[in-house]
Amino acid sequence: MSIITQTPANVKLFCVDGVGRNGYIFDRSLLASELVPLLDVAFPFNIDTEFVGFPESHTVKPHQTRKRVTTQVRAINAPTGLIMAPSELDGPRHDVAVSGFHPVDYLRLLGFDVSLERDTDIVDGSYPFFEFVHYGHFLLAEILLIVDGIFKKDIKDLIRAKTTESMYIDLRRRLSATQ
Repeated sequence: MSIITQTPANVKLFCVDGVGRNGYIFDRSLLASELVPLLDVAFPFNIDTEFVGFPESHTVKPHQTRKRVTTQVRAINAPTGLIMAPSELDGPRHDVAVSGFHPVDYLRLLGFDVSLERDTDIVDGSYPFFEFVHYGHFLLAEILLIVDGIFKKDIKDLIRAKTTESMYIDLRRRLSATQ
């Protein structure tokens, strides 16, 4: 992923190099609007997805019980969020999420030069990381609604993985991804 070094309108969206972070809690007053190259970055955000449910007798595809309508994304320190439509929606009224991961589309719509690519090589820790920290009310229900394509398959595989494997997604009091 490539990203510019300053946020549009200097909104403080990022936790740089752990400053202002205590576990999963962020001190909003210490978030940064500028990114420092080669330091780890965390991007805390909130998502709310809207969907319609189908009775099983009316499903379009086997096992399809809901259809995505919109995704609302807001950085935890931003005054407002943005609404996006999923790529499969006909005649959307909002910008369409196209990156494969809706928070990336949110940053793109804010004016960041950002993209997401899948790499099968495990990074050895010598590179800084960009961590997406997702806050929400129904994360287990929403996590598959904010990813598309190969990223959706990856998330499904991590959900199905056993907690004894090196990488997995687990729901206890909080939904967490472990590597």
